[in-house]
This record gives sequence, C-alpha cells and structure tokens, in this order.
Amino acid sequence: MLFQLVQDAGLRWGSSDVLVSNSRSVSFGKVASRARELVDVWSGFAGTRVGLTAAIGVDWLAAAAAIDALGSTAFLIPGDPTAPELRSFAEVYKLTAVLDAPALPTSVAQAPWQNASSSVVLFTSGTSGQPKAVLHTWESLASGIKRSDKLLGMRMLLTYDLARYAGLQVLLTALTNGATLCIPPSRNMADIVRTVIDEHVELVSGTPTFWRMLLANSADDQIRRMSLRQITLGGEAISQPILDALRTAFPAARITHIYASTEMGVCFSVHDGREGFPTDFLQGDALPVRLKVEDGRLWIQSGRSMAGYLNGPGDQSAASVRDTWFDTGDAVEVRGDRVYFRGRESSRINVGGEKVYPEEVESVIRRIDGVVDVRVSGLASAIVGQLVRAEIVPAAGVDAESLRRRVSEACREHLAAYKQPRIIQFVSDLAAVGTMKVQRRASQP
Repeated sequence: MLFQLVQDAGLRWGSSDVLVSNSRSVSFGKVASRARELVDVWSGFAGTRVGLTAAIGVDWLAAAAAIDALGSTAFLIPGDPTAPELRSFAEVYKLTAVLDAPALPTSVAQAPWQNASSSVVLFTSGTSGQPKAVLHTWESLASGIKRSDKLLGMRMLLTYDLARYAGLQVLLTALTNGATLCIPPSRNMADIVRTVIDEHVELVSGTPTFWRMLLANSADDQIRRMSLRQITLGGEAISQPILDALRTAFPAARITHIYASTEMGVCFSVHDGREGFPTDFLQGDALPVRLKVEDGRLWIQSGRSMAGYLNGPGDQSAASVRDTWFDTGDAVEVRGDRVYFRGRESSRINVGGEKVYPEEVESVIRRIDGVVDVRVSGLASAIVGQLVRAEIVPAAGVDAESLRRRVSEACREHLAAYKQPRIIQFVSDLAAVGTMKVQRRASQP
C-alpha cells in the first residue's frame, strides 16, 4: 500500500518537493523512482523481516516503500542506535537485514523469516515503562489520514522521529495530500525555530512538551515571523495553560488536540480550545471509534487499531485486539459535560498507599509565573514507598528561592498534602525522548 501511495504521488506531484532537509530537497517523483530502484536492489529480502533506521535520512520514505513492495515486515527502529545495539536488535527480532544507510544493506542473519507479509512493527515510546512491539499494516497506519485540497502545497514540520506512530502520521499526511515536509537539521530548539521561520512552515504537530519548549525558546519577534496556520498537539495530556499560551502566541492559527496511540491509532480530535473532550464522544456513532469509561479508565474499540503486540522476541504471532475493547491505561474523570485526563496509570506515584498522578501536580506548577516547564516523578522512599519530586525549569533571571516558595504555596493551596512535592529541584532543561515526550521513571534516592 505504501509503495503504491508513493508511486501515485510521483505521478500526481512529480516535480514538487515532498521532503526538505538541511538544504536538500527531494521531489515526489524522485522518491517514487528511488523506491523502484531499491525494489530491484533489495529483491533478495522479499518476504523477510527487515529493520529500518532513521539514519537513512531523506531516502527513508523510498526505503520503506520498497520494503512494502517486497512483501516484507518493516521493523522501524527509533532513535540513534549504536552498531552493537543494532546487532542486538537484529538478533532479538530475527531480522534478515538492518537498512541503516541509503547504499546496500548489511546482512545480519542467514535465514529469512518465512511467514512475513507486508506489515509494520512500531515501538511504543516507553516513557513510563519498557517499549512494546506493536504490529500494524500500512493500511491501518493510514486509515485516519484525510484528503484535503487545502493541504496541497502546504509546508509541514516534522518534529517526531519517523519511526514513531506520530511521525508516520505527519509523513503520510504530506504524502497523501501533496504537502512538503520540512525536517530540521537537528532537535536543537534553535534549529527548529529557524526552520519554522526560514521554510515558511504553516502546519506543525507536536507534543505539549515540544510546544512549551518552542514558546520558551522563541523571542517575540521570532513568534511574529512564524506563519503557522494549523497547530496540533498530541502524545501527552493536554492542559489548559498550554492551549491558552498557544492561542495568545498564534491568534490566527487553528488549534487542535488529538488523542491517538501507537496501539489504537488516531481516535478523535478536539477543536474548541478546552482541555479534555466532550462527554458526547462517549455516545453514538459520531467518531470512527467507540469510547467508554470504566472504573475511571478510558477504553477504546477501533477497527483501525494495531493487529496486536508481538508476544515475545522473535515470535511470529501477535495477540489480536482489533475490534475488541482496549484499556488505554489513561485515568479520566467525568465532570459535567467534559471528560478530563488525570494521567497515565503506569506513571502514577504511590505515596503511602495514596495515588498521585504527576500530570495533576504539573498542571498546578505550570500556572506559576516564572516556570518554563516541570516534570513530576516518584522518588523511592523506605518509609512511604515514594515521594513526590518536582524538577522545574525556571525562566531566565527568576530568583530560585522566591520561585521555590511560590511553588510550595501554590501546591499547599491546590493539592492534598500527600500530592505536594517534598523535593523541588531546579534544572536547565528536561530531557525528552525522540517522541518529544517527557520521560517518567521512578528513581532511587
């Protein structure tokens, strides 16, 4: 399906740019031609398991399309793995080859996996646990992509790793609609801001963490020079402060937050500028998926979901979840006509038997003047199990002790005693994984 999509795009928009990266551009026609070349070069890998890394650069799309045409299973490897890590990955998942350069691949296994089909394996972000291998097809990955004449020729920014579900959604949207995808030369925020301005980017999709970083690292004149028409948020809980901040910074842009996951695909979107989603989404057939809330958790049933998880390293089967109810692991609360996200069950902190969702504490702290961003996590304690720790990025020039005092006062006013941070640390930045999400892991004292 991806190979055909690339060929169709080459015929429709052959000379137009589909990818622009670090002063190099690649047209739809060139990608289609390169994909056909790679099908011939890689014919020996037909029907096998093949790894594909993002290091392949602007040839990534052509390589992925060729793998699809060969009826192979593409394992999309995120991040920037080392050579030993790639060898280990290949052994665990019994890959015939890992394609990590636009030249000929290096074979890493002798025997192909005989039962492969044109499938795609993605890995969850692992921000609050071990990444899971998720089995999709290109059809299921593209099932939520809409065609729109308004997107033809639009310039979009790639903020996500191409090996992640969100990155593929941006790429497939550009490919389906004849848009141009602009790739920053690095994940450094200065490079990203420069790309948005210099490439006249109009559509940007990113996590709340990404948007907070962009706003914090953009001067007022840079914000004014940005040509954003569409802002999309997803991948993390969306709080009202970031929606309000984006509306203030970009009053002319349409702001959308999307609920999607690697497992369930795109489930719904919200355009009204409010956090959470309407309770109407829990009823009727207005959405392409079905939603329900049970015991404070959000469950989803979707025909566009993954086929299932790979059951184990090297396993050839997957536990099917399609058209069954899937526990998202997201804790929610219904208040009035709205459903609000409380946080991920996997990231909650246990303080003496009491549940603390980091997102709730972060929401309080982010409203304080002088706070650029914050990460709340659990710190192991021999007495109460875990303590609540807040790592805060202060604004430039802010007095640390004054900010610490205001954070403590705000938390005492709005949070129960067990939810209040017992440890407040100031840091220069919060390291985010390749998905531009904040990494949450409980740690030892």
